[in-house]
Amino acid sequence: MNRYEIAEIVYNEIPYYQNLNRVDISSWDFIPVLSKREAIKNLGRLINPKYWAMQIRGQLLQGSTSGSTGEILPVYWDKSDFMRSLLPLWIYRRKQYGILPNDKLVYFYSIRETSYPEIEINHTRTQIGFCKSGLNESKLLEIYKKIISFEPVWMLIQPSIAALLADVKKKYNLPQIESLRYIECSGEILQDMVISKLKMAFSCIIANQYGANEVGSIAYQCEQGHLHIMDTNVYVEIVDDCNNRLKDGEEGKICVTSLQNTVMPLLRYDIGDRGILQEMNCQCGRRGKILQLTSGRSCDFILLKSGEKVSPFIFVRCLENINSSFDNIVQQFQIIQKDYDRFLIKISLEENFQEHSLLEDKFFSTLEHIELRQCLYDFVYSTDFFWSGNSEKLRYFISELPF
Repeated sequence: MNRYEIAEIVYNEIPYYQNLNRVDISSWDFIPVLSKREAIKNLGRLINPKYWAMQIRGQLLQGSTSGSTGEILPVYWDKSDFMRSLLPLWIYRRKQYGILPNDKLVYFYSIRETSYPEIEINHTRTQIGFCKSGLNESKLLEIYKKIISFEPVWMLIQPSIAALLADVKKKYNLPQIESLRYIECSGEILQDMVISKLKMAFSCIIANQYGANEVGSIAYQCEQGHLHIMDTNVYVEIVDDCNNRLKDGEEGKICVTSLQNTVMPLLRYDIGDRGILQEMNCQCGRRGKILQLTSGRSCDFILLKSGEKVSPFIFVRCLENINSSFDNIVQQFQIIQKDYDRFLIKISLEENFQEHSLLEDKFFSTLEHIELRQCLYDFVYSTDFFWSGNSEKLRYFISELPF
């Protein structure tokens, strides 16, 4: 479908849009920009009623946003739509880098069932997954050994986690992963210094894939280093801070429209990142627009008195367990490391929930790192979203330590 066809479905079938003033969808700029916080507040009304029965029966694919901004949005897909959204990405993986669906894959993720083991949570013949939560040096050593024995062809990984893995490999002089031919980075801005580090550590192709759980793949990097828009999967535009569309070459907020998700279609969705669109006839042979990210998801690390670096996804795991136990009561969160042993935890709740001690008990019951459990935590609660400013997304973890 194109953007106008999906907009027709949205305004005719989605309750949230039926309650808005009908606009002339041929005048695209009149369609309102949808923020993540607006989507969270109106989740039930953004789901197509045609799929309500499937949702109740648990027949839809359910995930959520990664939580990298601290705002958690549940996402629903029909399986056929989801598979169709992946097709162009797989076409380019195969065409540009020779990666096939049955090639052995290592991946890292944060959203999972709370009862699963902490490190290896999915091991099939062709895939092995590791939880991002609680990644520290000892766990990364164990993970690296498992990766070597698994003999993967490629990895799908966040740049910050890939950098940690490269650091552990270098520090302990670990052997090369001989089978590894390709690393696809996603979830954060991929910086040149990280690319250099990964190429030196793993001696393989490094590519960038920009996407979001809400809409799937948005842009994919060719061998020339350009992020090409996946225009059969999404429609991308850049708007200013007043949500007016900008011309190519101008920097602003990235808005995406899903062209494949008919369960929970999002129109002009403010993804929370900033960038620039530019028309280009690339030397790789692809035509159309390329995307330059100017700010987006980033990841600090928890630094402890012992000198150990810990992935902040250990905190994401704690907040996920709270939501799992209390019916998605957490709308947004932010953790600020004030000192080596002191953290500020800001939590926005969906309703006026007063049993804060229950939430904190659940938080600490999931916090399995011994040194982190001995730190001091100040919890601050509200029912409002945190202001994130206009320059970049609100990061869920911030370290105020001097590095």
